[in-house]
Amino acid sequence: PVHNKLHPLQLQMYRRVCEIELNRLQEEHDKVTWQQIINKFPMILKVIDCPSVLKKSVYDDEHLSNLLDKWKLEYDSKFIQLKTILENDIEELDEKVIIFDSSPDILDLLYKHFEKYNPLIIHGSLEGIKDKEKDRTEKVKLFNSDKKYKLFLLSTHTSSSSINLQAMCRRIKFYSVPQDATELRQGIDRTYRITSKEDTLVDIFTYPETLDRIRYERAMNRMSLNDKLTKEISQIELDNLLRGIV
Repeated sequence: PVHNKLHPLQLQMYRRVCEIELNRLQEEHDKVTWQQIINKFPMILKVIDCPSVLKKSVYDDEHLSNLLDKWKLEYDSKFIQLKTILENDIEELDEKVIIFDSSPDILDLLYKHFEKYNPLIIHGSLEGIKDKEKDRTEKVKLFNSDKKYKLFLLSTHTSSSSINLQAMCRRIKFYSVPQDATELRQGIDRTYRITSKEDTLVDIFTYPETLDRIRYERAMNRMSLNDKLTKEISQIELDNLLRGIV
């Protein structure tokens, strides 16, 4: 994990979004349940994942709008850390990097800011592409064969499976923690293949002092459980499992 701390302005936005969503729940229900709060996670976490794209969400709130008007991507500690890491991995170590995120808006934003690395990008909302499968195949081929393409921006929804990228890359960044642990595992497996010559190095950006910590821990715990399901269980592990110890 790459731990980040909310910028003071982002912290204000996070608290305001939480307040708005909680007020909505309290107006709609006599009692607020854990499930209802969990269902709100995707909306609340948008202000953590990238406030710069939050303006496209439906929030008719003057205070939040004023905060968003003051916000700049350069304030985001996650973006700052990513920029520093890319400078080290690409410019200093001369390695290729894959960045995953579920939001097309975030991927487009990163694409514009890191043009110097000749980025390639694939997500389901790209415009002006008639044959998306052909476009996908050509970009994968370029990334696997041409050294000038240093960065690949991929959607966890559309590109975390069915492509092999281990030929020239071993570094993966998850800009936001996937909601689905399967997408996290499959994303890692784009370079962590049976023919890989090196271990895959994975950075997962997270804000541990927010709800993002719960999303991260849920994803990691689920991935760990999924990994165990196909492995042989030892007698000790079986005895512990039957006693309720995992």
